Amino acid sequence: MVFPPPLKEFIKFDKVVLYDFLVDRKPRYEIYFKKMKEQMIDGEIFMLLNKQNLKDFPFRFPDGFILLIEDLIKKFKSQEGGKESYKTYVAKATAQYKIIK
Repeated sequence: MVFPPPLKEFIKFDKVVLYDFLVDRKPRYEIYFKKMKEQMIDGEIFMLLNKQNLKDFPFRFPDGFILLIEDLIKKFKSQEGGKESYKTYVAKATAQYKIIK
């Protein structure tokens, strides 16, 4: 699998596939990835995580791990066309679920 995989594929990862993907690349952080899996974080939700989410309950992750997650999210969003694709995805999801910004 290409790293990072295309964003449109990544957001389809369920919680188990996401967990396996992350542990395969960063095994020393398995305990944190397990907590994400327990909280039902899949590829779609992962892309919506931010520093505050990761610092607060139920995660309460250390700053170093938060930086790692933020960097991975940034890599996905900066893929060629990824940023536009992500913006388009958010716009579609917002419209589909009638989320008011």
